[in-house]
Amino acid sequence: MIAELQEFAQRCFSGPNMVASVLLICVCLYWLMTIVGGLGLDFDFDFDMDGDVSEGLTGLGFVSLRWLNLADVPLMIWLTVFGVSLWLLTLTLDFMMPSGHDSLGRSFLIVLRNGAITVFLTKVLTQPLKGMTRVREPNPVEDLIDKEGVANTEISTRHGQLRYELDGAPLLLNARTETGSLGKGELARIIDFDPHTRVYLVAKVEKEVPQ
Repeated sequence: MIAELQEFAQRCFSGPNMVASVLLICVCLYWLMTIVGGLGLDFDFDFDMDGDVSEGLTGLGFVSLRWLNLADVPLMIWLTVFGVSLWLLTLTLDFMMPSGHDSLGRSFLIVLRNGAITVFLTKVLTQPLKGMTRVREPNPVEDLIDKEGVANTEISTRHGQLRYELDGAPLLLNARTETGSLGKGELARIIDFDPHTRVYLVAKVEKEVPQ
């Protein structure tokens, strides 16, 4: 049993298998530190790599990274799927098609081949995770269109503020009218939104506000 484990360990860290094994160890260490950190234990070092990194990469215009789901899946989750898949694929192919580990050039080509296959495999495996960790913005614009609120101040074509009632604190929105004006306390409906000025376009509702 011990001899078999030693042989397996030797295979894991020989030739092209070593790259996949080292990556898998790094991923496991990251999640181990994350779990330990969640238990409230402090260390003298700080290791932080999250979805913001992937957002920064895709923001640079790397369309291929977006296609690989790096824009919708946190980077460390993506790397975890990639690392585990690469390790399993590399070891499986090494057992099925032993190629020898004596040539550095051959090992390098095997790593490239397995890496390319794993990239597409990771794309498929992370597809169901797209958007699952994305934080939805509270009170998105599309949810406010056609909603009614009360003019908190006079609303004209140049200035104004609308109060939209929520379950908690009311939402105060910068508002304008297309023509005319609304007096304070009048009921208005949100009809459009200007993303450049962050101003809502409102129109008067012809009914009285309950006192």
